[in-house]
Amino acid sequence: MSGRFDGTTAVVVGGGAHTERALGIGEETAKLFAREGADVAVLDVDQTMADRTVAAADVEADALALECDVTDDASVEAAIGRVDDAFGGIDVLVNNVGIRIPASSLPESDDEDMARIVDVNLQGIARSCRHAIPVMARDGGAIVNLASANATVGRKEWGLYDATKAGVMALTRDVACDHAEDGIRANAVSPGWTITDYHLGNVDDETARERIKELTEPSEDGPAILRRHAHPREQAEAIAFLASDAASYITGTTLDVDAGMNEVGLQL
Repeated sequence: MSGRFDGTTAVVVGGGAHTERALGIGEETAKLFAREGADVAVLDVDQTMADRTVAAADVEADALALECDVTDDASVEAAIGRVDDAFGGIDVLVNNVGIRIPASSLPESDDEDMARIVDVNLQGIARSCRHAIPVMARDGGAIVNLASANATVGRKEWGLYDATKAGVMALTRDVACDHAEDGIRANAVSPGWTITDYHLGNVDDETARERIKELTEPSEDGPAILRRHAHPREQAEAIAFLASDAASYITGTTLDVDAGMNEVGLQL
């Protein structure tokens, strides 16, 4: 069966699965590209998590799982080089990179907190772009970076995280400007409330399924206009759209996939 990404190579940085359920934005994105015909490289700081995603993809497309630490420039360079050697190029780069530190106001944080979150959330994406762009420039392609709906709204005790995600939006715009002549489009997706394995914790599969069903169906106290959380596959679909030919005239923008959160706030 043919798909949107037949004959292409997609790299998903931060695509590893926290559990064997492989329920996360990066994991769902990698699986979607594979189902749609792309050869997929899953890069993650944890080789085991990258392996889980590749195993969960379970399709005919070629898939490669690589350990990659986005805070280590040599690690990123080596991983991108291995992808290029294996597949002969890169058509799509998805940067699903981000960590959180315990919620705190700035006076409660320290330089170590600041350095760590900037190094991963912002510089990590810059590093993967730095090494992937020269490969992508040979034939053009699409970059999709993961920002956050909270990058453009204020909230208590998340200043460092939200600032890095606002930085991702700015970085994305400038990458789009710098590399349009290379045939590269760059966009970002800003997810709203999305239920993933990260939020479910170490519960059994049946409990997880029940919790996912509960949170992704509309409820009186659900968030934003649609009054529910997103399933990560809904974020993956938005990422795939921006990476596809259907978005050929879209670059330098951020697509909010947040059930209207930024229009009405967390709750109506």
